[in-house]
Amino acid sequence: MMRARGFLHRMKDGSEKPKGKAYGELSAKFYAVLGALLYGFHNAGSGACFPSYEKVAEYADCSRSTFYEAIRALEDLKLLTWENRIVRVTVSGEGVDLFGHPNRRERVFRTSNAYTFNDSNPRASSKSETQSGTADQESFSSLATPVPGEKPVDPGLDAALMRLGSAIRTGASRAGL
Repeated sequence: MMRARGFLHRMKDGSEKPKGKAYGELSAKFYAVLGALLYGFHNAGSGACFPSYEKVAEYADCSRSTFYEAIRALEDLKLLTWENRIVRVTVSGEGVDLFGHPNRRERVFRTSNAYTFNDSNPRASSKSETQSGTADQESFSSLATPVPGEKPVDPGLDAALMRLGSAIRTGASRAGL
């Protein structure tokens, strides 16, 4: 969203938007569409994001055609990519073919689109190395234990988290919680 916010004010050549122009490369509605996709429909745990045009347009308070234009603009700016999600269905037709088999044909139906968000600098992102979830799902001591396949926790950070957890537990016990 921060990267997209920069496109609200800058033109393609990097210059500031001219006076009187309402927006840069992204309009406020296109920015709202990106926000709706990220905050309304994107599942951070699985990475899945495949809502219908109508649902996103309703969430972003815009028309279906504005949503379509927004997706094109966001893709041009390399903020996201999308692909059609399809289902193949075999349909039985009437009659038989030359060999006496029933006529069948395969039809393809588009169910929705799948959206993928591009991170221009994944090493500088704010993504956590720990599993997603709420604070209630894991204790502070489990944060200090390295998860197999993940990078080990920085020892300084590990010690700070342990001190924080201890202070929270001490404060809670003093308060009688």
